[in-house]
Amino acid sequence: MVWGWMFVQGGQRVAVVSGPSHGPEVGDYRLYDVKTGKRISECWGDEDTRTLKPNAPDWAKQLEDRHHND
Repeated sequence: MVWGWMFVQGGQRVAVVSGPSHGPEVGDYRLYDVKTGKRISECWGDEDTRTLKPNAPDWAKQLEDRHHND
């Protein structure tokens, strides 16, 4: 299930966070190229803290902040 998404890099990329509809909120964060639809990057949340790891890319951290503050 898609939990949230946002355009990044001036609309050239779209960041998406998804996960199960029930259970712990950890999330699978993916970055796609808008023009080609190809996945560029992916990272996962930490199951223990239910947040992204400190070394997560900036685009994922921005999406996490947006998702948790909406």
